[in-house]
Amino acid sequence: MGMPRPERPVEGADGVAERFAVELRALRQDAGLPYRNLSARTGYSPSTLSAAAAGHRLPILDVAVAYATACGGDEQEWTAKWQAAALSAATERLDDASATADRAPYRGLTSFTTADADLYFGREDLVAELVTRATSRPVTVVLGASGVGKSSLLAAGVVPALPRDVHAVVTTPCGRLRERLAEELTGHSTCVLVVDQLEEVFTHYPAEERAALVEGLLELADRSDGRVRLLLSVRADFYGRCAEHPRLAAALRNDQVLVAPMTDEELQAAVAGPATAVGLSVERALLAAVVRDARGQAGCRCSRTQCWRPGADAGVTCSRWPASPRPAGSVVRWCRRPRPRTPSSTRPRSG
Repeated sequence: MGMPRPERPVEGADGVAERFAVELRALRQDAGLPYRNLSARTGYSPSTLSAAAAGHRLPILDVAVAYATACGGDEQEWTAKWQAAALSAATERLDDASATADRAPYRGLTSFTTADADLYFGREDLVAELVTRATSRPVTVVLGASGVGKSSLLAAGVVPALPRDVHAVVTTPCGRLRERLAEELTGHSTCVLVVDQLEEVFTHYPAEERAALVEGLLELADRSDGRVRLLLSVRADFYGRCAEHPRLAAALRNDQVLVAPMTDEELQAAVAGPATAVGLSVERALLAAVVRDARGQAGCRCSRTQCWRPGADAGVTCSRWPASPRPAGSVVRWCRRPRPRTPSSTRPRSG
């Protein structure tokens, strides 16, 4: 068995998240634990634990304490360390002129963008897999139900996690895909072309144009000597339509990644992580309620927003969560209850 790859160095040591990561890494090094063994002790995946000590952002409390105690750290001591780090991080954000005390931790029904990477939690395992595929395979197809979070996964998870020497272009199907890529490639040795909502080729283009666009996309990966790699997302209900194009069907057969509804662990991180990132606490009762009601469902993003109000307090609470118990599917119905109409030009996309 080969030696595990060394961790990338923590970039900088001035930030709160970076200093916390350095301490976690030192504890693991002293314990002599590979991430695989640490995962067995904590119940968290190796990629989740690795991300906790990456220094990009402060991990959620449960992951941080599990990491530390599995390496021989004291639970109370590391809980206090994390609380102090979270307070320092919140203070730093309040001192930043570009930030406000009322920054929303959640995006509601709006998809995450690359600028929201510090608020994107819960899909660390999938992000790690897609980064590996996107930098080593010509074509990867991301498949999932409408509303499961494919757009957010790609924009706020995968793109910010790509190596620094890899240039990313994020777009949706349009007639200038190849021309734009040629422009973006100037000065870059490697490019990952992320084409989100590929199903639009079936809804916006006649058959001949659609075939030309799909073939043109796949040819980019074939003829670029490895310079261009494709990361395509498509709604699961268009899976059968993809079979109309043999090369796209081959990509689905060999290189597809399914985005499933979040697991309990991922749901907890998706609620607690963004709150921690903006200096808020989350009631444990809320975590339990979200996991109970959102388990196995897609499209529940705005429910978290309802549990936070700007300027109210320093917590995300159950006070605005509908009374329990609720039957399966109620979270989705509650999130999709009638809201004021938004002009179509500004209506958020469903990711």
